[in-house]
Amino acid sequence: MKEERYNEVMEKKVSIVTPCYNGERFLNTYFKSLLEQTYTNIEVIFIDDGSIDRTEEIVKEYQQSIKKKGIEFYYVKKENEGMVSALNCGFKRFSGEFLSWIDVDDYMHPDYISKKVELFEQNPDIDILITRVAYIKTAEPDKIIGYSWNNPPKDRNDFVRRILLRDGVGFEPGNHMVKTKSFRKYIPSLEIYDGGKKVGGQIQLLLPMVYYGKFMFENVCLYDYYIHENNHHEQFKSIEQWNNLFVDLEKVYFETIKRLNCKEEVQLMETVIQAIEKEKFELSLKYESIDLLKSSYIELKKRNIVKKRHKMIYIICKNNTMIRLYNKIRKILYRL
Repeated sequence: MKEERYNEVMEKKVSIVTPCYNGERFLNTYFKSLLEQTYTNIEVIFIDDGSIDRTEEIVKEYQQSIKKKGIEFYYVKKENEGMVSALNCGFKRFSGEFLSWIDVDDYMHPDYISKKVELFEQNPDIDILITRVAYIKTAEPDKIIGYSWNNPPKDRNDFVRRILLRDGVGFEPGNHMVKTKSFRKYIPSLEIYDGGKKVGGQIQLLLPMVYYGKFMFENVCLYDYYIHENNHHEQFKSIEQWNNLFVDLEKVYFETIKRLNCKEEVQLMETVIQAIEKEKFELSLKYESIDLLKSSYIELKKRNIVKKRHKMIYIICKNNTMIRLYNKIRKILYRL
């Protein structure tokens, strides 16, 4: 009876969409994790987004092993247009009953797929499943420095709010798997907004699924997320770069919220703006920028969301000398 149930579950195909640009240094680990999966009814849509390194050559080296494992593998090479374009290319091609989008520079545990399918089977009414990922620095591969979702979402409203605020959310793709019929229902175009930037892909995939669908969180770690210099969030080193990011993020959020076609559109957009302005205020301290401190404080005040802390900092940090002194005192107090 157990064997019958196992075979019935294994009949359900799981699709994995993986975008890749110049990923040769990560591909051995990626394919190792794929070939180690205990679940074999897998379809992989591998989108090579115009790589100019050895990506194509390495993919070909693994194709025989993948075929032997019984995994359907489709290699698609396109011109370089960015991660969102690559994801959209994959979303138009997959055919499995479940969908996961996996980064090429991370690692799926051997039971990543089998455990998630099992949880879907045990909870047939859910649309999206959330598990945890471990954070690991590539420089220290044997050391886990933390986990996603230390504070799980309480309910749908809490989850939506966190996505809008980008606060306490495990945005890494290894956290998520969705039911295909739900994906097609809540993202009917089978594509996300592509503004030509590398931001907001996870936001666009999560928000519609969580806003309209039913989610489940399971406190189990099935994926390793590697932190390295090529990670998108590691590339912002100046106020100008952060400001450009905020402009792009706002566009992505607004487009995603418009596509929800919901009554709360204005309210959701205002929450996004408030979150961005609060983040700008914190960045003004990090980069010791009086101009950004003033402009972000004015925006917070205009929206009636100034806290006592904001007001105190604004009063103290009147010039560059004071903001530097404030940061020094804060570091000393933090160490104590």
